[in-house]
Amino acid sequence: MDKILIIIPAYNEEDSIAEVISEIRHTLIQVDILVIDDGSSDATAKLAEKEADFCIRLQYHFGLGVALQTGYFFAKANSYDFVVHFDADGQHIAGEIEKILKPVKNGECDIAIGSRFADKNNVEYAMSSSRRIATGLIAKSFRLLVRKQIKDPTSGFRAMNKKVFLLFCEYYPSDYPEVEELLLLANNNLNIKEVPIKMRLRLKGKSSLTFQKSLFYMFKVFLVISLDSLWLIKSRKK
Repeated sequence: MDKILIIIPAYNEEDSIAEVISEIRHTLIQVDILVIDDGSSDATAKLAEKEADFCIRLQYHFGLGVALQTGYFFAKANSYDFVVHFDADGQHIAGEIEKILKPVKNGECDIAIGSRFADKNNVEYAMSSSRRIATGLIAKSFRLLVRKQIKDPTSGFRAMNKKVFLLFCEYYPSDYPEVEELLLLANNNLNIKEVPIKMRLRLKGKSSLTFQKSLFYMFKVFLVISLDSLWLIKSRKK
């Protein structure tokens, strides 16, 4: 039987973490749930230790990339076959996990991305016009760079096989890693598939990604894409 690990990185999500874990429990039985508490100052870790199968507390707030890579190291050490990245804020829907796991388990792809924009009937999730435009620009840049269309490159709802998370154990971007992760996979000739899913607004609390942080994130992503583009051009000339 396949071993499946759900990795939930969490930072100050005490208002939603227990509900998120409960929803997964009632939807999927034969999975293990690992919460990576990224140095939370609230009761996130305490609640996770009570509700999840495993909880790893990071001493400081290192960021999403470090939290996720910690989970990938755990998956490697415990011989899991598949890993799913699931957010702690309740935007991801547990009932959609099987949708993104299926093509990975069937060997159709190495990693499946749950896409908010591939499903025209996704009315539960609303993104601001500025973020939607920025996401669209990132998607176009990504397509030019790797010649593959990904409509929702910033979605963190992902399922992957062992080949992928073992690669992530060797290297993983430290901050807001979603787009750079895709570039890493493309550069290693791993198969990426986008799966239409529904997503909703966060259950409770407030996103730490402010307008200013969103601008910095977009700037950083475009910088990474530009640098990777130069690297790819240089490597193809060799």
